[in-house]
Amino acid sequence: MYFYEFWQLNRRLVPVGRTTDMTLKARYEQRQISGLRRQGNLILQCVSNDGVLLNGENAPWDGYDPVVWQVGEADPDTLCWQITPPSEGEYHYQLILEQPERRDIIAEWSLYALQDDLLPLIPLRGDMHIHTSWSECGNRNEDPRYVAAWARKRGLDFVAITDHAQREPSLLAAEFIRNTGSSFRIYPGEETHQLMEKQPTLFCRNRFLPYNHIVGFGARDGVIKWANEHFDEYWQDIEARAAALPDHHPRSIRLAMAGADWLIDKIHEFGGLAIFCHPFWRPCNRHNLPAPVREYILQQNKFDAMEVIGLCSATHNHAEIEGNRLAVAWWQQQSIRRGSMIPLVGNTDSHATRAMIGRHYTLVFAESNTLPSIQSAIRAGRSVACIRFPKYPLDIFGDFRLVSYAYFLEREYFPEHDAHCAAEGERLLAELQPASPLHG
Repeated sequence: MYFYEFWQLNRRLVPVGRTTDMTLKARYEQRQISGLRRQGNLILQCVSNDGVLLNGENAPWDGYDPVVWQVGEADPDTLCWQITPPSEGEYHYQLILEQPERRDIIAEWSLYALQDDLLPLIPLRGDMHIHTSWSECGNRNEDPRYVAAWARKRGLDFVAITDHAQREPSLLAAEFIRNTGSSFRIYPGEETHQLMEKQPTLFCRNRFLPYNHIVGFGARDGVIKWANEHFDEYWQDIEARAAALPDHHPRSIRLAMAGADWLIDKIHEFGGLAIFCHPFWRPCNRHNLPAPVREYILQQNKFDAMEVIGLCSATHNHAEIEGNRLAVAWWQQQSIRRGSMIPLVGNTDSHATRAMIGRHYTLVFAESNTLPSIQSAIRAGRSVACIRFPKYPLDIFGDFRLVSYAYFLEREYFPEHDAHCAAEGERLLAELQPASPLHG
């Protein structure tokens, strides 16, 4: 984790089957290569995490391949070697100083070899389900811009603020970030619901919202704003959809089914990604989503991704852990039945920024940090869902290939990335909240 505080490596990702030149240099003079060579014999060795040596032989217990190295022509403090990885995966290195009476590991690090489809993609951490003071259930102190700054501080590369039935808070936060010049991105978002009656205002309202919760990520207009402004047309459509469904379910269930279809269709019409969120949420022992509606949404297969990790809280409580694990098990079962992986995401559904942001997230492998690229990557299944709580092991769910790569990134890349994000987040908070004078 601390390797990159003391050493400079020219790259961490290499292509499978092609030779790559590698260099290593100490950041401080105490570990300079020339000084180490005067103390004893330097040995560089490598083994793949697949347990196979570079020549294809079985790696014995604690067995490594010796690596031929040399010092740089222009810099005797640069260690140079080559790698030609035969397969995708992680390659672990040790730099050893051998002396007459002792043998010390000076540095350890890993590289990751990738096939050409993944190699050029950027790993981006994001959260696409976040609430602010604009939601009735949100923290009344948390302005959308404040939430955005904290999200960057916690190591996220993009977020969508998704207040209930409102797209406007995400636009407010996006404008703030855009004016700071940060590479962090805020994309339009909204948690959509089925309106049962026309509302005088959607601001800070969510108590009236029934079963369906579908997150719209990146829609170019407000879905519930449209429904409220065209309520008669919207409700006639819901009624017609419900009437066309088989009548072996009660009308209330059929209306919820029709509502789910309408929300997802409208999100798509407005260019958004439709996320089927917290399918096993049961707040305060009340049922949020009836099982027949949950199964209907799954079978219709209109949504773009399933939120298998959500329901985050400060206490990491058992009810929310259970809801997430049920969602993961359901996702696994249904993916196996389909014969292909259902695209998945991980979000916080945050209602308290400091306690929640950054604890759950989606790791997306995209061509760029742009809305079309992220939407495309998630639809294509190039995302994993992550849980990261202090004092708990990191959990990552998704396609095995991406999960393996993600664990490497969390160890070898993101600690340095997070230090940069934390500093930038502090700057964003300072711009938003200048310090008050002690007197006056």
